[in-house]
Amino acid sequence: MCPPETAPKGATANEVNAVLLGAAVQAENISGGVHLHVPATPDQPAPRQLPARPRSFTGRDAELAALTEAVDGDARATVAISAIGGMGGIGKTSLALHWAHENRGRFPDGQLYVNLRGFDPADEPLEPAVAVRGFLDALHVAPHSMPADLDGQAALYRTLVADRRMLVVLDNAVDEEQVIPLLPGSETCTVLVTSRRALDGLATAHGARLLSLDVLTTDAAKRLLVGYLGTDRVDAEPDAVRDLIRLSGRLPLALSILAARASQYRNFPLEEFVAELRDAEQRLDAFHSRIRQNDLRAVFDSSYRALSESEARLFRMLGEVTAPDTTLPAVANLARTTDAESRRLLRNLVDAHLVENHAPGRYRMHDLVRLWALEKAEQVDDAAERTAAQQRLVDFYVHSAVAASAQVDGRRRPTLVAEPGPDCRPSGFRGRASALAWLDAEHACLLAACRLAVARGWHSQVWQLAYALDTFHWRRGHVHDHFAMWQDALGAARALGDDGLTGRAHRYLGYAASRKSHHREAVEHLTAALHLAEQVGDVREQARAHQDFAYAWEVRNDYSTALEHAMLAIPLFRSADSPMWEARALNLAGSYQARLGDHETARALCGRSLELSRELRDLDGEAASLDCLADVHIRSGEHATAAELFRDALRLRQQLGNAYGAADSLAGLGRSLAGLGEHREAREILARAHALYRSQHRPAEADAVRDLMATIP
Repeated sequence: MCPPETAPKGATANEVNAVLLGAAVQAENISGGVHLHVPATPDQPAPRQLPARPRSFTGRDAELAALTEAVDGDARATVAISAIGGMGGIGKTSLALHWAHENRGRFPDGQLYVNLRGFDPADEPLEPAVAVRGFLDALHVAPHSMPADLDGQAALYRTLVADRRMLVVLDNAVDEEQVIPLLPGSETCTVLVTSRRALDGLATAHGARLLSLDVLTTDAAKRLLVGYLGTDRVDAEPDAVRDLIRLSGRLPLALSILAARASQYRNFPLEEFVAELRDAEQRLDAFHSRIRQNDLRAVFDSSYRALSESEARLFRMLGEVTAPDTTLPAVANLARTTDAESRRLLRNLVDAHLVENHAPGRYRMHDLVRLWALEKAEQVDDAAERTAAQQRLVDFYVHSAVAASAQVDGRRRPTLVAEPGPDCRPSGFRGRASALAWLDAEHACLLAACRLAVARGWHSQVWQLAYALDTFHWRRGHVHDHFAMWQDALGAARALGDDGLTGRAHRYLGYAASRKSHHREAVEHLTAALHLAEQVGDVREQARAHQDFAYAWEVRNDYSTALEHAMLAIPLFRSADSPMWEARALNLAGSYQARLGDHETARALCGRSLELSRELRDLDGEAASLDCLADVHIRSGEHATAAELFRDALRLRQQLGNAYGAADSLAGLGRSLAGLGEHREAREILARAHALYRSQHRPAEADAVRDLMATIP
């Protein structure tokens, strides 16, 4: 090959841009310049670009194993790619670098690293061409040998790393397009990518394994603190350490910021740093850093700036959600969008790791991310718009609960105090099972909606929600929540100035107080309820007050007084034309007669109650009557009949989802089986009753069952 200046006229001249070790031979004519690239010579060191091993790394055993498995798996036909995703501050880079340092021996031909600055608080994302040129520099490509365009540079990069055992770490990528030009083509290479986005495209087109990071376990978070503060200091204040871990949300960056600050003040108790975190409105101040890449607000903001306008709006609105999680229908009401649009926006926020889709159809935010979203809402959104969004959310839960209650207990007197807003789209239910499943799943959200309504002074919604959830709370044994919600509802009724609602709230609260064994409080509220009912001439409410008085005295084991109130309730219910409640009062009277020793009268009263309940198809009443009749048979020594009746009652209560009553039926069944000498089955049944009583915070009943179990051989 001759130089251009000596080439014969008319011949093709080619310039060689390389140092040649030996002759270069040209076959026929080649158009354009020829660029020859040779591998690094032995005197050129392999690139070792990994930053220092992260000091505060802890835990992540399962994730480290997954990264190793990606390399050690089945024989590969292409490059091994692992894409590590997660929210800002979750520790993606630390995981990648820790694994890379632990496994450097696997990659003797070098390790390449680049910070792609995809979500950098201080810089714009790095252009792929800049990253490729950095790699080519590390691979000792001379500047005059560098191809001019990105495709050429990427091709040269793949050529140089081909068949070499190398690790490539692509840190903080903004998306797949930024990553793809930096992927080697050789199966001898391994690539680790970190990003706050879910890089599904890498999995689809390049077979990448996607690994999403969650917050640290409590044990790993404690070890992180030990790394900064030492074992003695951490062990000396277990309560403060527990609060530091909880209030930082087990987020590695947040914990590291606090621990680094605490390490500067070694004589300060850790409780001083906990105090900074207790006020939710000021909590993010504790995670400030002069280095923007380590400042928690700046880290979150860099993710927020990548959102579209509609995504950012929904993100801010989700800051208003104080429940542990939420659902698509709730979000659609909150944001006043269609389900389809909400689903699309939520999916994008999940991909950005600002929202977690932690269970099918359920979404949640990390506590610190939610606080930051709320801050942004306060800065950006109009106060009236925020209030309207909160009200739509509360309305959704209130009127969905009303619809569910109608399915769970269709015999309750409908009372609509709070009208739904014009944009409210509550959930609908096709039967008791679906309604009960929804109430179970949304219980924490319903409690949060009540707290929000109380805080905003939306009194009608507070009362309506307490009423809608009354049967559910009773049947499911949510004793504490039942009591607390009626406390709120009583305050709401008083604020509304409605004596009828106030009287009913007193009565429901009195019954709930009895279930918590707060006898004095129960009597005070029931007395107030009876007085208000008599004032307004509401005979049915008078009867209900007497009925609940009967239960209050039953809890005190004063069956004579309980019987007096039950007998007062029966004619009042009859005159108010309330046969269902009359049947239930008859049953109470029968149960008290049995406990007072008049078994014949008890059988008659409970038998009449059972007949009425079956005529009315009142399954709750029927189950209660069966229980009481069974108790009469036990007291008469007829254990076989009692066991059969208790089994019938248990089936009905399980059908209704009445866990509270089911515990009583199980306890009775266990007693009857013990009386029959069926000791093994009796112990099993009583153990189930004991577990239910304990879960329902019914210590007296739990202790009675435990004592009975101790007597069974």
